[in-house]
Amino acid sequence: MQLQSKNRKKYVLLAHIIFTVKYRKRILNEYEDFIKDSFRKISKTYDFKILEIGIDKDHVHILISYNPNQTISKIVKSLKQVSTYNIWLSFEDKLQKIFYNKRVFWSSGYFVSSVGEFNEDIIFEYIRNQGK
Repeated sequence: MQLQSKNRKKYVLLAHIIFTVKYRKRILNEYEDFIKDSFRKISKTYDFKILEIGIDKDHVHILISYNPNQTISKIVKSLKQVSTYNIWLSFEDKLQKIFYNKRVFWSSGYFVSSVGEFNEDIIFEYIRNQGK
């Protein structure tokens, strides 16, 4: 990962984020492309970079690069809220049957780990192999 620069700051901030579908429903493979596209649009709007996305049946792994003015909690909140809204707009009929008309998609918690420069290749490979 290259050193980034913004407003007289130099940094390399990487995080590995994992979150799950509400009730651990095993449905992500059906919505994989939609979710990846949605996450990429969200990252542009909220000014962070998604370096890799890996989706398994009931959880998602994301490797991000972000700047020092951002917090992981706000990034996760934006990913979950906006993608939930978008997926319900597009697949309401299917999701009503799964979530009983509750407008939820993701569980409330998440896992995050900072990633050092030396671990980056290992994390990339791990995320790429999700769902395979």
